[in-house]
Amino acid sequence: MLEAGMIIDMVDQGVIKDLKFATHHFSKDANGKMLLGMAFVLSKQYSDKLGQEVGRGIKNRLIKYGKTPTPKHGYLNENGIYKPDGNNFELICEAW
Repeated sequence: MLEAGMIIDMVDQGVIKDLKFATHHFSKDANGKMLLGMAFVLSKQYSDKLGQEVGRGIKNRLIKYGKTPTPKHGYLNENGIYKPDGNNFELICEAW
């Protein structure tokens, strides 16, 4: 959001003369700057929400199903579920 404010300020100062987007047309009047600010806010909200949902999905996958993308020493990975692998598991338990 800091960069969004800086960009809108540069538009106000005349440093940025024109902005072109694939999805909409930008105008340098008050309404155009308001819509630009709203576009920044919506993109920030989308990014924050996506981060929360991905984090929640990873956490739920680990807690509910015991699945993790991180390799574990002494375990065999069977479809994302880790099970002790016999000899190495006991050696690593002793080492810890």
